Amino acid sequence: LRMALHKRARARAHLLGGALFFGMRSCEYTYVGSRDRKTRPIEIRDITFWAGNRVLPHSHPLLQYADSVTINFGDQKSDIRNEQVTQYNNGDEELNPVFNWATTIRRLLSYPGVRDDWPVFTYFDGQQFSKITSTEVIDDIRSAVASI
Repeated sequence: LRMALHKRARARAHLLGGALFFGMRSCEYTYVGSRDRKTRPIEIRDITFWAGNRVLPHSHPLLQYADSVTINFGDQKSDIRNEQVTQYNNGDEELNPVFNWATTIRRLLSYPGVRDDWPVFTYFDGQQFSKITSTEVIDDIRSAVASI
């Protein structure tokens, strides 16, 4: 996250930081191509934030402080359907599943015409929409490892 110097790089860093805690495949949180796939990418509506047993709306001003975040993984290539996985807020300022997914949701909600069925890899630069790709994220990972 510290290496992310521009908005798109920060968006990728938050996606990767959130995906890490859920052990996500790249096709679940980045665009990997248009061919038919059994695994459906995560969409805005698949992400739920919790304060205790209460669901927090995506518009909640303190979303990043939720107790936990749950992701519904929909259809998977393993034939498991609608598996829900929860991760808890660990209090870390950067490597925290709640913080990273809250930041991603806020980014998406700031886009014009946003819908809850948009994949989390949707990106808007102020002029046009694009998709954050798995190739971009792989390059980010390689750069981070090389800097160690």
